[in-house]
Amino acid sequence: MVRSRRDHVVGILNGVDYSVWNPEKDKLIARHVFRERSERQACLQERAARKSLGLSLDYETRPVLGIVSRFADQKGFDLIAAIAKELMQEDVILIVLGTGDRRYEELFDTLANEFPGRVGVRIGYDNELAHKIEAGADMFLMPSRYEPCGLNQITV
Repeated sequence: MVRSRRDHVVGILNGVDYSVWNPEKDKLIARHVFRERSERQACLQERAARKSLGLSLDYETRPVLGIVSRFADQKGFDLIAAIAKELMQEDVILIVLGTGDRRYEELFDTLANEFPGRVGVRIGYDNELAHKIEAGADMFLMPSRYEPCGLNQITV
């Protein structure tokens, strides 16, 4: 049925404004060209420290995992919740920015209390911090139960 009407069907792809989310030009990040991992991490860590997230400045030896999202089951946060304690047994730093289902907000607050210096959480949205996380994280946790290509996947 759809194929027979393909000249009348329009799809709108998800998209990102690369004039805003281009790390070479982004006005919200400290450094625009990251020659080394330590420079990328320094950008993130400087911002995180100023925002009092209490993260370790041990960015040269520990990979930083970032999350910038709405916390909801359909976004796959039940998957993260299922492995959160196991994940934190690895030698990583986790920085989380977002809001949503209270149980996930509480999960991240609990992780921050259980792993001080290794988990930084900001419940809410902070555009500048979102840019810092995107620019500075080594990896992202962004599961999704329905979205094959969300904005965070496009910007990475």
